Amino acid sequence: MRLRNALAAAVLTLTGAVTAGGVPHGPVVLVAAVATVAATGAGNTINDIVDRPIDAVNRPDRPLPRGVVSTTEAQVLSGVLVVSAVAATLLLPPLAIAIAVGNLVALGTYTQWFKGRMLVGNLLVGWLTGSTVLFGAAAVRSIDPVVAVLSGMVIGATVARELIKDIEDAAGDRAAGLQTAAIVWGRRRTVRVAMVIAAASVGLSGGPVLLDAYGSLYVLVIVLADVLLLQAVWSAHTDASGAQRAVKRAMYVAMLAFIVPVAAGLGG
Repeated sequence: MRLRNALAAAVLTLTGAVTAGGVPHGPVVLVAAVATVAATGAGNTINDIVDRPIDAVNRPDRPLPRGVVSTTEAQVLSGVLVVSAVAATLLLPPLAIAIAVGNLVALGTYTQWFKGRMLVGNLLVGWLTGSTVLFGAAAVRSIDPVVAVLSGMVIGATVARELIKDIEDAAGDRAAGLQTAAIVWGRRRTVRVAMVIAAASVGLSGGPVLLDAYGSLYVLVIVLADVLLLQAVWSAHTDASGAQRAVKRAMYVAMLAFIVPVAAGLGG
């Protein structure tokens, strides 16, 4: 289930809830985080089942290609995680449930039809990741413009990272007959497109200041996150594997930009 990735998605959900003013709603936010972990873990597990032949080339260290987990065991795990995600989500408000249902449909279409389709699959993964922010805000019944900006930033950074992952995974994807951006466009053009998308995400980061929602503390942290993001994407010219990990680190810093001002306000 790639627990670290699932927990990272839960951090996005928590950030969305905190940004939407959900600090007083601790139990509800915790339920939303649990639902996110379970849903993300289920998606990762299902993806690994489908991608087993590709991962034998690109990710031979993963449990299924290594043979330490059987396909049947992975299917059972994904089923348990789906049931857990549904059970937790049904405890949340209707808007959060609607987002979860939409994402379930999106995940199914991605696995069946859009994975490996140039840009379409990248955009869909971007939405699935960015919507975890909306899910957290919806759990506390409040999706405001600042939350929408944060979600857009996450979508942009995730799409850029997915394009870089296409470069990293080109060998196995080519063997499987997939038509990813890296295969169709080549490395240089793919990095250029990723840079444009990352720059759009950076542009969105000014939104909370223009909306007069955050001040200097936000600016200080978000500028650091923006610089780290652009540097990470640019480094994909020579090191795709390191670049996509660096994009994740930049996203974590960006989350801090939204959380720290709230925490400082509570402390003050």
